[in-house]
Amino acid sequence: MVKDFDNWEILSIEDKESFARLKTPEGVPWWFYLRLFYFRFYLPGKLQQGEIISSRRPINLKAIKFLVFATVYNITHRKSKETPIIFHVSSRPAQNNGRYYNIYAEELYKIFASKSIIYENAPVNWMWPFPRNHSNYKFYAPQLALSSIFAKRSVSPTSELKHLIRDLCNQTKDILNLLVTDQERDLLEKIALENYLQYNRYSDWLISECEKRKCKLLIMDDAFAPERVEIILKARKLGILVADLQHGAFVWGNFAYCYSPEFLKYGEVERCSPDFFLSYGEWWNHQTNIPFKKKIVIGYPHRQFLLSRIEEHGGERLILLIGEAHGTEKYFVLAQKIADKFKGYRVVFRPHPIERLHAQEIGFKFPDVNLDIDGDLYNELARCIVVISEMSTVLFEAVGLSKRILVWRTSYSKKWMPENPFEEFSNFNDLCKKMESKIVASFNTSLYWDNNYKQNYSTFIQAYKVVSVNSPLI
Repeated sequence: MVKDFDNWEILSIEDKESFARLKTPEGVPWWFYLRLFYFRFYLPGKLQQGEIISSRRPINLKAIKFLVFATVYNITHRKSKETPIIFHVSSRPAQNNGRYYNIYAEELYKIFASKSIIYENAPVNWMWPFPRNHSNYKFYAPQLALSSIFAKRSVSPTSELKHLIRDLCNQTKDILNLLVTDQERDLLEKIALENYLQYNRYSDWLISECEKRKCKLLIMDDAFAPERVEIILKARKLGILVADLQHGAFVWGNFAYCYSPEFLKYGEVERCSPDFFLSYGEWWNHQTNIPFKKKIVIGYPHRQFLLSRIEEHGGERLILLIGEAHGTEKYFVLAQKIADKFKGYRVVFRPHPIERLHAQEIGFKFPDVNLDIDGDLYNELARCIVVISEMSTVLFEAVGLSKRILVWRTSYSKKWMPENPFEEFSNFNDLCKKMESKIVASFNTSLYWDNNYKQNYSTFIQAYKVVSVNSPLI
């Protein structure tokens, strides 16, 4: 049986000095191009003695169609006007009055609309997210795809990369007692090399876009990702500030936002990190040890929009389970057990977006579980007696809305929510006791979700002279 390591033990893998010293020809540690894949995809599969989880989205006919549409859109909507603020964000489209908008960037974009533009990726399901309220969008998915194709070319790994992979395999064996097979070694080497080639090329394109638009501030929802280092370093040479825009929940010890304290001492994380972290609320600023120059509370505008649409409701007895990007059937099993035990409650399971089709295929096996594919989440949260999940932003979104918030303590949640402010349960009996308890935790909602996003964002933009004070606010 594999030992259940805590996150800080796992992070000690990067303590070795060579992880910071062995660099690409451009002077970036090779480890940055492998780190998230190793911690997020390779190790979970290895520790659970399963298959290595894929980190790639499959390219299918729908994807090709989207990329063609996006390319045509970019060509026919060329706008080279000066836009000092560039949002570079994932695509999470939602609808309002029949029009799509980006939940991460749209409301902040509006504050300085004449001085901003949104560069957006493709949605997870490759849907075409139109019509929209404005055309000040560009899609970066085509360039990312071209860069990915470019990265597939045959290139021999450098001696520094080979050295890093060797040290990583040794650290994995010494610290976790896990043997990296030759096939896995080749995979790790391949991922690092492809990430390097892809993002090196992609960063050239994005920075050229920044130069054309005389960008002063690049706001990215994944600027924390080590593969983005080339973008950050090239932007910094041009005097462009880079901010990481929070786009989901994370807690202390999460691999994405925490590094080994020993690795931090080598200085490479500080040298290669974004300038700012723009958070939902003060609580999140204390969940990372990345040495941002400044952590700034902005808020989460989309939450405030959703809160404004909550309808009045009666005392509905609703229990809501929020799924992850895996393990959908075990959520159905738990939900059915809850429905059998707590008669008179409406038990609802809301699967992860990428698991929706699978959930629809197997849902018939669980007759007392109500499957929610695309219902109004905040209206459901406001009706909830209990919200249950392993690790989801929804747990935090339920703060101030739902009566009780419970974390399902599994090997997965231990890795991705090692520390959290909520009640926990590890088995069904434990869950029942928690649900029947009259003691309910209380939270200071504003610590997690600051309400003053317009003022906070305007103050930030003007404090760093990104736009003039006289620029119009919308």
